[in-house]
Amino acid sequence: MTATRGVAFVRTVAGESIGELRTYADRDRNRLIETYGPSAKTSCPQDVLEPVLRRAAESQLSVAVKFGVRLESLAQDEEGVEARIVDAQGATRTVRARYAIAADGARGGLRESLGVALSGDGPLGNQIGVYFEADLWPRWRSVPTCSGGSTTRTPWAC
Repeated sequence: MTATRGVAFVRTVAGESIGELRTYADRDRNRLIETYGPSAKTSCPQDVLEPVLRRAAESQLSVAVKFGVRLESLAQDEEGVEARIVDAQGATRTVRARYAIAADGARGGLRESLGVALSGDGPLGNQIGVYFEADLWPRWRSVPTCSGGSTTRTPWAC
């Protein structure tokens, strides 16, 4: 298996390559994307980013991170926002904050309820990530090399 510069599509984990979606080390593509806005292109999977964001949020005394809850309603007044949330058991409670962040994505109900419109070309594609753990090193004859000569224990994350 050769090193990838993005997302590799394979028939089996250690098998025949079907293709590659180049997301790294493509200078022409990077230059083009950089013309879209002031920030550089990057790729960070949710399973890597989410723990970083969670630790940062939990380190703040004023933050209570909750999972398994859904937003039922959100109202704003001069002093902030009031959110009505429902947990997995159906218990409802109201929380107050100075502001709310609508980070529920393009298909999220909060963005829509706030009247925030979508713009642009629409969906650019569909993606699914599969994460698993297995000792595959006996299947590789040598350690794959990432561009730049460094090696990694995760060949598809070069």
